[in-house]
Amino acid sequence: MAYSVPFKPTAGAPAAISTLLKRLRDETHGQHAALEAQLPLLDETLTREVYGRLLGRFWGYYAPLEELVLDSMHALVLSLDYSTRLKTPLLEIDLKYLGLRTRELPRCLVLPALAEVPELLGCLYVIEGSTLGGQVITQRLAAHLALNGDAGGAFFGGYGAATGSHWREFGSFLTATALVLDRDDAVVAGANATFRTLADWLLES
Repeated sequence: MAYSVPFKPTAGAPAAISTLLKRLRDETHGQHAALEAQLPLLDETLTREVYGRLLGRFWGYYAPLEELVLDSMHALVLSLDYSTRLKTPLLEIDLKYLGLRTRELPRCLVLPALAEVPELLGCLYVIEGSTLGGQVITQRLAAHLALNGDAGGAFFGGYGAATGSHWREFGSFLTATALVLDRDDAVVAGANATFRTLADWLLES
């Protein structure tokens, strides 16, 4: 079944935005916090070498994931234009700046299942939500590694000054679509599956 839902939410969406996004935040918090605690991005001892290796792991996950996201959105006929939100090109810009070549990097083979709309929404929640936390990381990168959006820090810089408006637009889209589906449990499951596969990949020894 295809769903084509506009960004403008229905009359009941404001309360639903609050409820669904709060539930997603609460029920993914454990995995989110555990992953953040094990990444060195905010460590005082972070070096460009370690940062570059970590960006390579992010690329190895995002490159195949975003290919899957685009295929799924096309197949499911969703109205969000994710092509304008791709993170892989930003990672490639950063890696090139740091002297790293993507053709030498491994790609993740274990990704969340995105065959249905609720799971895809949960995955997108994780991807888009990461742009909010990226603003904190951007400040640390500038202070400790002299990196910024034009020099090695594009990925975590996200949408820059437009990050807040992009997040609100996505929140409206997610909520309006979820209201049609009435399958919030599956949306949450999709978000947790994304966090789980991302953590497994980033922390693989």
